[in-house]
Amino acid sequence: MDSRINQDDNCRVSFEGLAVPKQWDNDSESEEDRAKQGFYRILWHYSDGNPTVALRFFRFSLKRNKETDNVVVRLFHAPESEELDKMPKPMLAILRSIVQLESASPEDVSDCTQLTISEVIGTLRYFQSRGYIDWNEDKARISDHWFRHITNVLDRQHLLVK
Repeated sequence: MDSRINQDDNCRVSFEGLAVPKQWDNDSESEEDRAKQGFYRILWHYSDGNPTVALRFFRFSLKRNKETDNVVVRLFHAPESEELDKMPKPMLAILRSIVQLESASPEDVSDCTQLTISEVIGTLRYFQSRGYIDWNEDKARISDHWFRHITNVLDRQHLLVK
């Protein structure tokens, strides 16, 4: 990311004023460099190396300073949902199938989960209404916004091996 941002001097991205926990005491770095490295570390950890997730949340981190009209980086807010943690196992199994297949039709999900097609379609509609999935042609996929949170929930429920 560092090689792609700040290529144009007219529209620079600044990490100035970003407060992140200090990992190491490196006095040779400026405060802004330390903030930049800390932000990238947090972003890398959250995205688990997934470039799509990393770029999405980097975009959410960009804010315009109203006083100077500069673009500044601030910490992003990761999505959270207690509802996913409390979800019944058959619904989580549908999410797991979509994660593993990457893109799945209702018929594919029904085959994987042994649930009826009407149960799968009803659950997929529910997931779509919550923004958990997106549709591409006639196949469901986990939305980029919820991908990391959903895989974490599935991992905690022992339904997915990372």
